[in-house]
Amino acid sequence: MQCLTPLLLVLLFVLPGFADSYNVFVVNKIIDHHPVFVQLSSNGNPLLHSVDPMGTSLLFEIDNIFSSTLDLQTSVTLTLAGQTVVDGPLDGFICPDPQPCGFGQALPTPYFSKPVQGSVAWTINGNTEAFNFRYTSSPALTPEPGTLFLLGTGLLGIGWRKYRVIGRANR
Repeated sequence: MQCLTPLLLVLLFVLPGFADSYNVFVVNKIIDHHPVFVQLSSNGNPLLHSVDPMGTSLLFEIDNIFSSTLDLQTSVTLTLAGQTVVDGPLDGFICPDPQPCGFGQALPTPYFSKPVQGSVAWTINGNTEAFNFRYTSSPALTPEPGTLFLLGTGLLGIGWRKYRVIGRANR
């Protein structure tokens, strides 16, 4: 019985903390039309990529929200490369019964060709959680120099062959 008392005290004080927390995921890439999520943690620093073709947005998925009201009051502060990109309240989200619930939100970002340090702080019903990460925009879909070289030499070879064939026909 004496071993059970400390366990009950720990559960009594720890469980309410879990009830106030929520999970924050970011879509890092899409494989076969299925998003690949990265879960943010308070002590993590993952490298995240924009999945927007223009490389100008981060898509967040917030899950496991416990709310005593149906209308969630949310705000977010997104900072990239030392500049605040998004700061303020978001439109209301409805949390239907039964609990828990979640929502998704795309936040606009500037274009960064190289990784920059970023952070995001979500406040949901007065509970704030902050996360650090590194961010880079999606690379532009341009061919590599080797590919362009091979294409160019192939076209040059075709042109040279046609030139030689036409030259022989005129003799």
